[in-house]
Amino acid sequence: PVLFSDTGYPSIDTNGTLRFTTRTNEFGSTNISVVLMDDGGSVDGGNDRSFVRTIELIVNPVNEGPTFAVEDVYTLKNGGTMGSDQMVHEIDGVLFDVSAGP
Repeated sequence: PVLFSDTGYPSIDTNGTLRFTTRTNEFGSTNISVVLMDDGGSVDGGNDRSFVRTIELIVNPVNEGPTFAVEDVYTLKNGGTMGSDQMVHEIDGVLFDVSAGP
């Protein structure tokens, strides 16, 4: 899976904070390789790069609840099935866009 959003690829700021944005409902793991570089240059045998360090990033799935939509207003006409002390009505299509959750 593609874990990161188009504008949320991992980056590390000068304070060492790793930032990234995952795509909605994506989960899985990936490795991020990090190399630090300073401005000292490599002239005369200098070394301006660190060793490569690898970070394993694991994004766990989130157990989100189911979702649905409802119509806000229903108009009932007289009729239906007579119960002991009430009129029973059935309305089809009250819930729609039902999802069990990602």
